Amino acid sequence: MDNAFINIGDEYGKENMKSKVKEISNTLGRSGRWTIILLLIILLGSLFASLIQNDFGNVEITAHKFDTRDDQVVAYDLYRPDGVDTENKAPLIIVVAGFQRSPRENSRACRP
Repeated sequence: MDNAFINIGDEYGKENMKSKVKEISNTLGRSGRWTIILLLIILLGSLFASLIQNDFGNVEITAHKFDTRDDQVVAYDLYRPDGVDTENKAPLIIVVAGFQRSPRENSRACRP
């Protein structure tokens, strides 16, 4: 049973692994390799963006919806930092998506 598994540390295991990688690489071709590389970059970028959005796990993000007039539904995300409760309060910031949502317009809205 011990001989059924390849020991990566021995020479046979290394050579076998190299030959398998070359075989897969030759099968995929140049465009296939680029496709896999770019998909990995997209996945890693998405993971990193998600970590930044929730402050590396320090912010809980929950999706909510509420009904408006004319049977329309507005979806929003609630960002709640860790440690916020009825005793440890934090300010609420509301940003509404829609017409002319730009950094300049948002900065005007945030002035005291």
